[in-house]
Amino acid sequence: MELIPISENVLINPEQIEAVEMRKVKGEKTFVIIIGGKSYIPSVDSAALLKDLVLGGMRLNEQFFSV
Repeated sequence: MELIPISENVLINPEQIEAVEMRKVKGEKTFVIIIGGKSYIPSVDSAALLKDLVLGGMRLNEQFFSV
């Protein structure tokens, strides 16, 4: 299990992700990661986060992405 940073003090396990959503937050589009019914808004670069998620074990064909 490799934990992925989504902010300075929050690490997530990509295997526990229930959904990755694109939402408008404060007028800007951002990713929201759902784990255990909780929503997390990453403060890291979106492209780097997606790369880390895929390299960390998240299988794109098995996860639910919502727009």
